[in-house]
Amino acid sequence: MSALQKPKFKDLNHGEVSRQRRFAQRNVSAMEACSIYDKSLLYEFFAWTTFGKKRVERLQQDDTTRLQDGDVINLDDTHLAHPYAKQLPFLAWLFDSSKKSYVWAMNLVVLQAVLQSGLEYPLFYRVWHKLETKGEGITKIDLAKQMLLMLRESTACRLWVAMDRWYLCKEFFAFLEEHQFDWVTKAKRNTSLFRKIIEQPTGRERYEPLTPVMLIREVFKDLTRGASSGLMSIAIQDIYMK
Repeated sequence: MSALQKPKFKDLNHGEVSRQRRFAQRNVSAMEACSIYDKSLLYEFFAWTTFGKKRVERLQQDDTTRLQDGDVINLDDTHLAHPYAKQLPFLAWLFDSSKKSYVWAMNLVVLQAVLQSGLEYPLFYRVWHKLETKGEGITKIDLAKQMLLMLRESTACRLWVAMDRWYLCKEFFAFLEEHQFDWVTKAKRNTSLFRKIIEQPTGRERYEPLTPVMLIREVFKDLTRGASSGLMSIAIQDIYMK
């Protein structure tokens, strides 16, 4: 029987050992840097939020920039394309409805003040992170609520919130009503609306379904009658959302 031979291992010279040691140190340093970056990012986010609130508070102390009853708050989200940046954590493939295609971009949710004097200035912004699992995490509506509540810390006046039609949902509508915001948007064709009807002679309440197109047809003549005077609006009573 031949003697057992020791397995052959590749000999590591001094240069290779040093290279592996540097590689391990580099990995540790990278982990430490990520930890420091995460902590600094949280601090900077808190500091930037505080700065933004202080800035808006200061704007409300000046007669020229102060928000007043009837002023408008634009609520919008927009894509900022970054086709050559691959490692930034807040970028994702997002569907661009105007181009009907996906773009590698950042998604900003922003509030902008539009005063009746014509002055416009930015209020707050948030970066929306695409949800990995549908139904989990912070939505764009959640970010909008956060910013509008921050605005309420600086002013209590009655403001209009102008927004895209996809923001119109019962949850956000109830939030705006609760915090004394008026709002304006374009209703989608498939928005579920109902008219409350009191049946006679029983007095029983009944909710009759209708569409935005049906409402426009009802008031179209009244709207066109005042078209020559510029902007026209009509209040329609007893309309509810599901």
